[in-house]
Amino acid sequence: AMRETLGKHIAEQRKRILRARRDHKIVQSLKEKRKEQWAYMNNRELENLAAKSYISSWVRSNTAE
Repeated sequence: AMRETLGKHIAEQRKRILRARRDHKIVQSLKEKRKEQWAYMNNRELENLAAKSYISSWVRSNTAE
């Protein structure tokens, strides 16, 4: 009876460990996805700023004549 109880307890602990590992993997995946999205948006913003700066500089140099 004791072995059976211990066996059930061990099986339950294994299930908990597997669930925790799966959840951890999901959280890590979501964090990585969020980081990639942030980097993409940051790069877009930087490219837009660079384009505006270039256009502004071009307009100044062409209207100064």
